[in-house]
This record gives sequence, C-alpha cells and structure tokens, in this order.
Amino acid sequence: MFFFDNFISTIAYVALLVSNCALNMACEILQLELGNMNLRLFGSPGKFYGQAQAHVSMTYIFIY
Repeated sequence: MFFFDNFISTIAYVALLVSNCALNMACEILQLELGNMNLRLFGSPGKFYGQAQAHVSMTYIFIY
C-alpha cells in the first residue's frame, strides 16, 4: 500500500513539473507576443511595459 501511495504521489509530482514547464513556456511566448505587439504600438518603452505586465499577470495567477 505504501508503494502504491508513493507511486501516485510521484506521478502527481511529475505531472506538476511538466505542467509547470509548459506554463512557463506559454508565459515566455505570451510575454514575447505582448512585447512585440507593444513594440509595434508604442516603440521601445512599450516593449518593457508589455513584459512587465506579463510578469505581473502571471504572478497573480501563481498567487491564487
């Protein structure tokens, strides 16, 4: 029984790692897209603002 519980928690842990990795990759892509969009709209300062905005929104998702 102990092995079975351990096995399930290991699977859950690996799934968490994989989903976290996928989420991070999605954030990077989102951040780049926001940055590029703002770069077209506002020039260079807009790029930094877009990246900061992406970081803040992702931080909120991780907090909740």
